[in-house]
Amino acid sequence: PNFHAGGGMFSRSIAAQTEQQFLTQGYDAMLSAEKTAWAGCLQSNAPYAVWRGASSLVAGVEPEWEAQFLSLPCPVTLIFGELSLPDDDVESLKQKGVEVKIIPAAGHSMSWENPSALAQTIVGCMAR
Repeated sequence: PNFHAGGGMFSRSIAAQTEQQFLTQGYDAMLSAEKTAWAGCLQSNAPYAVWRGASSLVAGVEPEWEAQFLSLPCPVTLIFGELSLPDDDVESLKQKGVEVKIIPAAGHSMSWENPSALAQTIVGCMAR
């Protein structure tokens, strides 16, 4: 997750452009270059929403998303794709009492990289 300001590789590359640049050139260029299922995700969102979402992830919020997550009044579980590891948040959040689940053979896009394992993990979380 993007618990801290700074964003990931995709977010940073989008936010490095002005909104107008992204709307007129960046969005189409990104779609043309993308050969994974991520292209479908991009196409299902308005270009301005993609830019604004990415810019928000880079800028961050106060309080940080991690603090908001930890303050939820319900049980929380953090799910990571194995290919996204190592990640500093895993051990940090375990130390804060968060249950962490790892989806094998998947990275950030675990919903299409290993959908059955993700579904089974979510079912297990919901059963708690």
